[in-house]
Amino acid sequence: MKQTSIRAYHSLKESGQLTRLQRKVLEAFRNHGPMTGSQVSKLVPGGWKRISELCSMGVLDRGLDKVYDSATHQSVYEYTTTGQEPMLKNPAKRKPSAKALQMLIDKMAQGKDISALYAKAYEQGYKDAKSGYALPEEL
Repeated sequence: MKQTSIRAYHSLKESGQLTRLQRKVLEAFRNHGPMTGSQVSKLVPGGWKRISELCSMGVLDRGLDKVYDSATHQSVYEYTTTGQEPMLKNPAKRKPSAKALQMLIDKMAQGKDISALYAKAYEQGYKDAKSGYALPEEL
């Protein structure tokens, strides 16, 4: 296990940014290395449910290749720790606001190119997530 992963884990644990179950799942990854969802659930019952949350927070990463899981008899992804601090505390999945959608519809109706608007929203990255994926008001 990388020293950065260990430091990041202790930092998260002390900060209280992770729930009890999230901490248990992250600790299982730290102790056992890359695992599949079913392997995590053998160590932490129901732990597979926390994997997507931890991935969205940036503390777990999904591998590129699938591996055979003997428990499910399927090809599944393995996950591993990133050694990173969480980028957001459980970001909520939100839809663009009605105002933002109406703005896009209006611009499209006027025949305007909205690709610059999307490019600007993309540049904002996690800032958009913090504000509910709000699109920028102006180009």
